[in-house]
Parts: sequence; C-alpha cells; structure tokens
Amino acid sequence: MDIKEVRIERIKAKMNEHGLSSRELAKRSNISESGISRILSGEIDPRIKTFTKIADALHVDPVWLMGADDESSHDFSVETKEMAMTIERMTPKERYEVDNFIKYIISKRNIEERSDT
Repeated sequence: MDIKEVRIERIKAKMNEHGLSSRELAKRSNISESGISRILSGEIDPRIKTFTKIADALHVDPVWLMGADDESSHDFSVETKEMAMTIERMTPKERYEVDNFIKYIISKRNIEERSDT
C-alpha cells in the first residue's frame, strides 16, 4: 500500500469511527464536499493545510493522518516545521516530486530492513 492509500484508509477509518459522512467531514473541516470526495477517491493529494483541517475535524494528529507510524502526538523540531512550510509554498509539481522522493526513501529503508533480518 502506497502512502496515498494509507492516508485515504486512515481518513475513512476515522470517519467510520466517528460516524461521519463525507458531507459531515466537509462541514467540520471547512473543505468542499467535492474536495473531500476527490481526496477519498485518490484523485488529489491534499496540501498540509488541508490535512490539518481534516485531522482537526477527525480529532487526530495530522502527521499520523499523513502517514506517520503511530497516532501519538508529535513535538516537531524547528527544522521539521520549516520543512513543512517550505513544502506548503511549493508548486503542485514540486510537492509531487518531494512526495515521490519520500516514498523512494521509505521503500529503500524497508528493503534494507528486510535484508537485515
């Protein structure tokens, strides 16, 4: 399962846990209903700001919603916050490239971990 699928599954699972429809999530997150639908279908990969709105509506950590390993709260370093702000200012194409690079690093790490066992 790639990172986009993980994100979608986490949103859907939390929606189900809270008994929320797409319409209700849209209302609570102040995102259009069509925007929520496009996110849940995988048509678009939302920006960090949008993930934060959805996470707030679902009462979860946005970093976990974006694909982190656990749901615990995170205390971000200044460097991490600056990186997030830099990504937020990127064009969609640049964010896509960064996302692909992150996926590559994660898959490489997973392969290395499997070969160590």
